[in-house]
Amino acid sequence: MTSLNREAVTSSSYLGFFGTGTHICEPTGDGLIGRMYVTKLYSGIPINKCITSPLVPVYQDTMNFTINSIVKNWLAFSYQDDLYFIHQISPEFIVLRVTTMTETNWSTSIASVSKTPPKVQLLNVSDSIIHGSANPVLIKASKSSWKRDYYLSIFHILSNDSDSNYASYFFSFSPLLPFRIDGVSTRIELNLQGYSSMNCGGKASPFGFVSGLEVFVCRNESLGLCVDVGYGVCDMTSRKITTRLLDLEKHMMTSFN
Repeated sequence: MTSLNREAVTSSSYLGFFGTGTHICEPTGDGLIGRMYVTKLYSGIPINKCITSPLVPVYQDTMNFTINSIVKNWLAFSYQDDLYFIHQISPEFIVLRVTTMTETNWSTSIASVSKTPPKVQLLNVSDSIIHGSANPVLIKASKSSWKRDYYLSIFHILSNDSDSNYASYFFSFSPLLPFRIDGVSTRIELNLQGYSSMNCGGKASPFGFVSGLEVFVCRNESLGLCVDVGYGVCDMTSRKITTRLLDLEKHMMTSFN
């Protein structure tokens, strides 16, 4: 489940999620075909009740070249009052723009395609796939040691060679078309303390899956902006880590700009 960027739509809130058409709140007739869905959220509806607005798949209506059939882990952000999805991170960074956004029809078109930097491609080792983890957050130049605007986000590498198959990384990209990736971090170190193969749902070793990112003013305002990363451990426990944005930029991130 992925909540869309609040800046994207001023009058309503929307929710994006991956589904197979088998849940009571999802459209019928889809069988087990997984895809991204978007639904409109109305104020006052309890969270434990089914949203009654139509759920319509986000799809590509102009695909004139071959891309990976990624149908989940899309990342949403807004740019000049339009809603965008990062559809693919590597080997090409592919961004889709929502061209139709009504309660009866959602469609997208290709907004930009750029080559993923070699440093990111090298992370995508054999038999691995890079997927999105957390929606991008816009960082303003006035708050950054890089002295430029950029979007900060997180992706993870899904490897088939072990049960502990998630490795997460921050990445940054330009806030202007064609939205090129311009920075990547070292691996995000997650606290998995308290879990082992004995209590991790049958996995050979504990794992952490990142799904949340928030940037906010630190409690001590003199420290500037802080970054919270939310993640789950063994699909059982929710945790977070916090770091200063300036520390992230200085010690973890490599800027390509």
